[in-house]
Amino acid sequence: MKSIAEYQSLIQRLEGFAARSPRRYLLQVGGLAALGVGFVAAALLAVLAALAGVAAVIFVSKKLVLIKIAWIPLALAYLILRAMWVRIPPPEGRALARREAPRLFAQIERVRRRLGAQRIHRVVITPDFNAAVAQVPRLGLLGWPQNHLVVGLPLMASLTVAEFRAVLAHEFGHLSHHHARFGNWIYRIRLTWHRLLAILEQEGSVATKLFARFFEWYTPYFNAYSFVLARANEYEADRASARIAGRAAAGSALVAVHAKAAYLDAHYWEQLWAGVRDRAEPPRAPYSELLARCKSVPRDLGKAFAKVALDAPSDLNDTHPSLADRLRALGVPARTRFEIERSAAEHLLGDALARLAAEQDRAWREQMAPAWRERHEAVAAQCERFAELEREAAAGALAPATACERARLAEALDGRYAALPLYRQIVEHHPQYAPAIYALGRLLVQGGDAQGVMLVERAMQGDAAAEQAGAELLFDFCRGRKDLAGMDRWHERLNAIAERRAAARAELTQFRPKDALLPHGLSEPTLARLVEAIAAQPLVKRAWLVRKHGRRMPQMPGYLLLVELGWSFRLALGNARSAVIQALLDQFAADQDSFVVIRDAAESRRLRRRIETVADALVFRRA
Repeated sequence: MKSIAEYQSLIQRLEGFAARSPRRYLLQVGGLAALGVGFVAAALLAVLAALAGVAAVIFVSKKLVLIKIAWIPLALAYLILRAMWVRIPPPEGRALARREAPRLFAQIERVRRRLGAQRIHRVVITPDFNAAVAQVPRLGLLGWPQNHLVVGLPLMASLTVAEFRAVLAHEFGHLSHHHARFGNWIYRIRLTWHRLLAILEQEGSVATKLFARFFEWYTPYFNAYSFVLARANEYEADRASARIAGRAAAGSALVAVHAKAAYLDAHYWEQLWAGVRDRAEPPRAPYSELLARCKSVPRDLGKAFAKVALDAPSDLNDTHPSLADRLRALGVPARTRFEIERSAAEHLLGDALARLAAEQDRAWREQMAPAWRERHEAVAAQCERFAELEREAAAGALAPATACERARLAEALDGRYAALPLYRQIVEHHPQYAPAIYALGRLLVQGGDAQGVMLVERAMQGDAAAEQAGAELLFDFCRGRKDLAGMDRWHERLNAIAERRAAARAELTQFRPKDALLPHGLSEPTLARLVEAIAAQPLVKRAWLVRKHGRRMPQMPGYLLLVELGWSFRLALGNARSAVIQALLDQFAADQDSFVVIRDAAESRRLRRRIETVADALVFRRA
């Protein structure tokens, strides 16, 4: 499938086909899924047959050197089996016992029985504005699922009992009439293909590329067919919601969920985190306050957020139809109550509500307190630096890089509208300065202003570092405008960038003794953080760092970090070595966009001798 427009056209045709001939459509979905399973099963059998053939040749010829050949089919069989064994983790949250909330469990059971849905094994309370039924297969692709009902405390606090009943009925609609078994089997297969493709792309061998070629053809068609099935299931679940709770309650719940979730994100949480500027410690009871806000949303703001949701069209990136389409299918107007006297959480949880809210408050503080304090210190430093730059700007013109720093700080502290005039000023005085051009274009594009597109494109031409971020930004802009031609253009650009990065990675992650190696060139703060991370690994005795540049992406360096490990470590298990390397890779990834290879000095002695001749290559020596 060559373009997003073709993909959308296929989905539209399939939606019509599914509406006209639902049974034939489901047979085609099942057949397409079976084709993928059959291909992988046939490939696995072929690989195992090849392995058996090699083993037979070794046994007959007595040539043990052929064992090296046996590793090829063995490794491929391992990759396939690893991808096929899909493990879906159970949803996280606070498990709720029946004795803690008997009214809630009674409501759940009533709705479940009326719909003939599968039984629920576990009810989980979360701090999210969400409700969902998650099926977790015990046997991976083979199934045998456990059903988990996930209920967000803020969602319960935002709805009446009737509206919450409608939400429960929608979720149980996914478990009724046995369509959940088929739909979840399709979901697990879809997840398996994505895993297998990721593994094959990572391996990159000739054998794995044969699999990748099949899935490059197969995956778009399977995604389109399963997308239509998932969206049809959403409409069916909405009909179940209306059947149990009534059409009015089902429609009111949909509007309330969209509008109140957006209000809480844009107002409550944004205002709460704005307090980090003045307070060194986080609020003590954020969720208790949130639950009170959920019951009463200012009518004008609620209507404004509801209108935004109603104006949003259905999207190919979400199997849920748009709010307007769902209300139209139910045949109800867009009405809801933004102020309610008693919420479903108060009625169904009773005394447990205050206890659950207090638990969420405690968990939030424990999780967020370190980040809050760190952010408070960072904001204080930003304010101090911004004030310093304001004084410098008042005294005379700033250099482009310093002026950009001032604008970035203004955006971080006071938002995009504070930064826009500063970036405009930089671009006016320095029309070729790509970082300022990109930043101004980004802010305009994020605000929905098409004038920013030209600026982002201009910056991408002058600054290779802005190419990927710019392409992603403009792809999202075109997607928001339903500009399929634009989406195709930027999708192709992103694919080309990904191919260049993959080629550059292959070039920059191969270090040989004859390669031209350069001093690392890291700034002192970046090097200090890396050395601190190395020092935190007690098994590392010494470390050398060098870099090289390739032909494919000259602006992107490749680094080699050579580590010498203590002799006691030679007797340690391989997973400990992996843990050391992963910790150092994480530190590199946190500091800069680059390719990095970490090797054990004992395994690369010739390369080590070459590295020791590079100036300042030795960056760490344990005392």
